[in-house]
Amino acid sequence: MKKLFEKLFTDKENKSFNLESSLPGKVVYPDIPKYIFPSYEDNLDTVKAVFNANLSSDIKIREFICGNRKAFIVFIESMIDSNRINTHILAPMMLVPADATEEMVEKSLVVVNQLMASDLFEDAFYSLALGDCIIFVDGVKKAFICDVKSWERRSVQPPVSEAVIYGPHEGFTENFKTNGALIRKNVRSPDLISEMLKVGKVSKTPISLMYMKNIANEGLVKEVKRRIEMLETDYIFQLGQLEQFLEDKPLPLPLSFLQQKDLTEQRSA
Repeated sequence: MKKLFEKLFTDKENKSFNLESSLPGKVVYPDIPKYIFPSYEDNLDTVKAVFNANLSSDIKIREFICGNRKAFIVFIESMIDSNRINTHILAPMMLVPADATEEMVEKSLVVVNQLMASDLFEDAFYSLALGDCIIFVDGVKKAFICDVKSWERRSVQPPVSEAVIYGPHEGFTENFKTNGALIRKNVRSPDLISEMLKVGKVSKTPISLMYMKNIANEGLVKEVKRRIEMLETDYIFQLGQLEQFLEDKPLPLPLSFLQQKDLTEQRSA
């Protein structure tokens, strides 16, 4: 694996880049190859490495066979419509004949409302961070970018306890996937990690631990995870309860911001 990534990031014909993307709203992803590889394995390893797929629980990769080619899709679970992926992407691509050409593979995706092809990793990764689904097919030197976004339609409302005058009036909801999508919508970085944990022997409440890799104190992140995993309690239903368990000496005044999305994003970056 080490030799592979040395090859990926030092190849003279596919060297690292720091150029403007062809998509609007340039976001630079340093130290990644410029052009998409024809090799399925190289593309898969690059995606897993850049987006920390072994850590982030909401980065989903689905491998399948398209005709006689290996293929995979990658998306952020909290930002997409899974029904559209199943019916408009996976189903038609799995029905492509074994002798399908690159053009036939692309035409199988005509049911997708907005489809774009790019040979740049930067375009693919920027679109992935926006909530699109990215498709890689073995032997194809480009990625297919499909718009399958699905934003939360229910009450994303102004935070009651932390009113703001300027900026978005969006507060967290009770659904942690919705909250994760609200953060990822604005913090479009592959270094944003979302790790899934569970607390409560009976309730088994799911918790998403989000932090910026290479920015957050690694020792602090490990300590928070250790304290969460060591909790001896049957039920956790509120973040305030978890906060009290994690603090060394619980205080009557809260030490963290619990509701306002803007403050969470600023402190994560």
